Amino acid sequence: MELKSSGPITKPIPASGLTKHHASLRYTFKRPIPTADEINLSREEDYLHPEEPQSQQTLRIKAVPVLTKLKEVIGWSPLNEEALTDPATSNAIQLITAMSLESLQAVWKSVEKDEELKNLFTEILPLTGTNPAALMVKELVLSGKLSDVEAQRMVAFIPYYLRLPSEKLLASWEDLLKGSSSIKTKELKSAIAIAFGHLVGVTCDSKLRPCKNDTINKYSRMVYDAFKSAKTHHEMVVSIMALRNTNFPSAIERLVPYVKTVPQAVRPYVIFALQFVAVSNRDKFLSAIMPIIHNTTEATEIRMAAISTLFRSKPTTLELQELIGVALNENNQEVLNFILTTGRNYADTKNPCLQSTSSDLQLLMRRVDHLKTDFFRSSNRVFDFQDGKYGFGGGVQLATVYGEESRAPLIISARANYHISKYRHIPLEMMLRFEGVDDAYLRLFRKLDPKDYKLDTLKDLLQKTLKIAPRQKSQFKVEIVLRSQGYDLMYHHIGGDELGALMEGKAMKELLSRGVKLTRSMVMLGGNQFSWRPNDIGLALGVGLSTPAFARHQLSYGNVNQANKIGRSIQIDLGMNFQVTSYLAVYNPLGVSQGIVKMRGSRFHWPDNVQVSFSPADTQIEIKMSTPTEEKPLSLLFTSKTSAVVSSRDADSKGLSYLKDSCPECEPNALVTRGEKFRKGLVVRESINSRLGLESHVEVSDCETYTGKASIAKLVYESFKPSEINSHGSAPGFLVMGLMQMRNYFYHYPPTGTCSMKTVLHRTRINPADAIEIRLKADSNPPPWRRAPPGMTYNNVKGSVTLLGTPERKWNVEVNVEKEPFNIRSSVTVKIARLANPTLGVPSRALCVNVKTIWSAPPQDIFETPSIVQPSVHRDVTMVWGDAPANECPKANAKGISTMTVKVVGNITESQQEAATIRNSYPYDRCDLDRNDAGRTGIAGPMTRACYDAVLHYATPRSYKFDIKYENMSPGGQTALDRINTLLRPVLLPYLSTNSPLTPTKNVAGTGHIELKVDVGEDDINLLVKTDQAHSQYENIDLLKSTRVKLRNARLDMSHLTAIEAGWVGVCDVAPKAVVTFDKTNMNYDLPKCYTLISADCSPTPRYAIFARKTNTSLPMAARVHVGGHTLEFNPMTDSSVELKANDKIVKIETNKPFVLSDKDNITQYAIVNRIGARYFVQIPVLKLSLRYTGDDIVTMIPSIHRSQLCGLCGDYNGQFSNELVGPSGCIMRNATDLAQSYVLRDKSCKETIPTPVCAEPGSEKKSSGILSYLYLDRLIRS
Repeated sequence: MELKSSGPITKPIPASGLTKHHASLRYTFKRPIPTADEINLSREEDYLHPEEPQSQQTLRIKAVPVLTKLKEVIGWSPLNEEALTDPATSNAIQLITAMSLESLQAVWKSVEKDEELKNLFTEILPLTGTNPAALMVKELVLSGKLSDVEAQRMVAFIPYYLRLPSEKLLASWEDLLKGSSSIKTKELKSAIAIAFGHLVGVTCDSKLRPCKNDTINKYSRMVYDAFKSAKTHHEMVVSIMALRNTNFPSAIERLVPYVKTVPQAVRPYVIFALQFVAVSNRDKFLSAIMPIIHNTTEATEIRMAAISTLFRSKPTTLELQELIGVALNENNQEVLNFILTTGRNYADTKNPCLQSTSSDLQLLMRRVDHLKTDFFRSSNRVFDFQDGKYGFGGGVQLATVYGEESRAPLIISARANYHISKYRHIPLEMMLRFEGVDDAYLRLFRKLDPKDYKLDTLKDLLQKTLKIAPRQKSQFKVEIVLRSQGYDLMYHHIGGDELGALMEGKAMKELLSRGVKLTRSMVMLGGNQFSWRPNDIGLALGVGLSTPAFARHQLSYGNVNQANKIGRSIQIDLGMNFQVTSYLAVYNPLGVSQGIVKMRGSRFHWPDNVQVSFSPADTQIEIKMSTPTEEKPLSLLFTSKTSAVVSSRDADSKGLSYLKDSCPECEPNALVTRGEKFRKGLVVRESINSRLGLESHVEVSDCETYTGKASIAKLVYESFKPSEINSHGSAPGFLVMGLMQMRNYFYHYPPTGTCSMKTVLHRTRINPADAIEIRLKADSNPPPWRRAPPGMTYNNVKGSVTLLGTPERKWNVEVNVEKEPFNIRSSVTVKIARLANPTLGVPSRALCVNVKTIWSAPPQDIFETPSIVQPSVHRDVTMVWGDAPANECPKANAKGISTMTVKVVGNITESQQEAATIRNSYPYDRCDLDRNDAGRTGIAGPMTRACYDAVLHYATPRSYKFDIKYENMSPGGQTALDRINTLLRPVLLPYLSTNSPLTPTKNVAGTGHIELKVDVGEDDINLLVKTDQAHSQYENIDLLKSTRVKLRNARLDMSHLTAIEAGWVGVCDVAPKAVVTFDKTNMNYDLPKCYTLISADCSPTPRYAIFARKTNTSLPMAARVHVGGHTLEFNPMTDSSVELKANDKIVKIETNKPFVLSDKDNITQYAIVNRIGARYFVQIPVLKLSLRYTGDDIVTMIPSIHRSQLCGLCGDYNGQFSNELVGPSGCIMRNATDLAQSYVLRDKSCKETIPTPVCAEPGSEKKSSGILSYLYLDRLIRS
């Protein structure tokens, strides 16, 4: 049947004779749908389709053969294309859907002893959505015939797929709440409670069949009482989810008073549940949400839960305006970043359902255009698309929340949605909540020996002498929530003790030692959405979508340990089959059905057999992976076709005869097509790679829409239109949205698109590669012919990649990295050598890459700007590939040897040098003031934000020259260069300033010379390109401005800068009269003359402490560092020198000769001290803690795993600016001077009389003198 035209789904289909439009019609069937009171739960549901049903006896006879057929289809060959559209899955679902409870019980008895058929039956049962299936699930759960996991899945999915909910079913399912000997675990009890709330919601939320008031009141009271009686965190969360699933606004409103009274970890769930109150009682909703958003003393997670809930509840313009006002005055950077990312994402959305909100939000977001977002902070990002031609769209939302205690994400939440016209579907939402991750990491991987480190000594000092109340982090726990279509489906909670017991349990140990083998066939999805409605001539029109899918996975895990080797084997055989069928059918009263059915199917198969072994003694790893075979290939199949269907149970019916007379071209099953001439086939790739022993095949067949390069290019263009995608400049987001839109083109639209595709990879028949073996060995040894200079480090990896088989194909791999101290000089060499293979006629060949980099030597004080030696970099890159003797590199520029050399020179610009010399602008003028500010004497450059910015500005080369030459380039290499040129030219064309063609010269094939000059500005880039053909100048290239953030600084290591920017490292600077805390708050105070706690681990088991005191010498500060009970003390002397004591013994330290404080065997290193000029650098290896002491100030750098359990003048490092004045007991002090006095160590060495301050009255404390965005860094490692 030939298709005439197609268009958007929202556009009416014009046709002559269609003049009547029926708003509603009423049909009378032989088997009318019963009322809520008349419904028989155990009877088959045969009243949802006008056709005559089959008898229950017939269905029982068919059940086992249909399930057996499904089992066979699941086990078909991965390349069997019939499985793509085979109706076995749909037939099994429809068959079980039509059964009564008695029939289901009979089928269960028939399949109970066949494990695979039983699995398929239990997989399908909840997907049917019938009342008999719901009763059957209840019966199986109460009888204990299901595993715990199976029971959880079935009770969760029954309400989701239920077609005809009723109050009778609610009363029946109350038996599950009463408890049973078969319902033991908290996970199953939770699943039942959440599912029951879901069942109440879908039953009583129906406008056509609403619940009675008594029923609503009964279940409202039941779920609310369950919440009030909940004791544990797990019980509270489950009861809130059950209450939220009911969709009873009156019951959910009763949660409002609990927003502030429930435990902290439960409050986000309560806040999120109030979303339903926003519709029924907006004022009450706002009275609960808005105070939380405005309250800056609330926890970060709580405020972001309120903000997220507000955005989900369709905020008005006034509410959005109030939220923007909060952002303008917000000091909490996590909350600010969350508001900005959420607002900007919703403002630019392509979703038509949010257009009314987005237009207002676009205007409001202009007020905060000057505020920048940070990738490393809490964010809420939305990527979506909207097709302008066919009217479908979709999107993905990803939210990340960081709390006060950790820089590991506290919450990761994701949501996927799609919409067609005005109909929106949210198939999946997932939320992961982690708590106590850092603390668990410390206890597992940073555990200290209490006796060796003398932890009790430090504990007594802090908790008894200083009377510090221990700061306790939350214990480790994980929470997982799955939701769909607005309902909670699953909640899982696992605590640290539970996880530890699981890992230490006998079952887990046996699993790890003996292995496991699992084979399972499963039915996934399978939902069938169907509805009847009238068409324009008054006939019953059925519209539906079916998504059956099945999978079969074989997984085995085993222990293959050998002598001195740890070995594991993993075998996977995964096959998945997805089908999407959408249909539109008209049922004629004469007994004939006529309609359009579009079927799409895809099949994926992944076989793998991996063995991994590791040898700790020589740091060697071996990996062996089998290659796919013809019988079990790595494959992906796809097919799509649209059919016009005419059917009737009676072949001689009058309706069918009439239809054939009026429509001669109508057939029982006719392919809808644009015509035979449009259906083509194309073998895209047919390659037998004898050198690799692998064969690949890519084929397009019977395809009328996507055939050839032109149609593929058109498909890509239609799918990746920037005007239809909202990705906020994110390349991954743009790619994902484009792929989602491309999928919709294949699966939903256009109405035709008949096409089949096949992609296969497997080993060849002749000389196959049976497996891939990778062997790698790492070491840090210098070359045997070279003596290692002081400070030089070496990292070597040597190994091979082998394709096992007959013949054997082997490549030897070698990587060597050499680095001088501070990475001034470095060398990287890579050699990949293919060994000769006479059987295949392949000679030995190698690719060698050599990279040599020289940075200008930094001054002794890396914060010195300007310096005598200007920052610069020289890098030489040489790449050579071609035939060569075994395991040797080819000779560069030799005949037939492809050679490419790249010389890179980077320098600072004249403007950079001038600004650092004149020093009349930020950051240089501020850095000069900081040198003698806050009581410093100016003996060393301080690590303030201004001095840090000065180093970033001055020591980052911004002018680069590239000299690229290549000779003997192979045809493939030359083609690659030409394609790069073709790709870049149209991108850079809008920025072309001048183009000067040169007189053509005779070029030698495979030879070329390119010169580039790149000047990186603050907002754009200027590029000069010189080739043998032309000189081209490109100016103000703003597309490449993000390149500047990747420029390497000549003095500061990029990894350390990233760690500070991301908040993975906290930095605190303490001077005699000012402190900048870990949370970047600047506070003015006077350092007492007795030792005062600067920073300490104030957990119940302290590990370190740092004290400082004011002196009367030329250097104003002394410092003492405790690593457990071991101490380092820095005392300034009268001659401006510093005396160092280790465990109360004076030690001498010379420049560039580190002192190590360790045990007597030098096995455990407590601290390492380096001296460079007037600066002392202290490292505590086990804690990854670094300090810089100058006598003017002391800088502490600590990883975020210690976050939120610190105390002292540097604060608790919880990410908040407004909570820095916390004293030893945990109360708030009035100001920074009182804070310092509260942390004075009043021991026998303190001769001063320093008053003990009292805690401030609530609200009377003095805020810090200002918030300084304070980033700085010196060399973390000076050894």
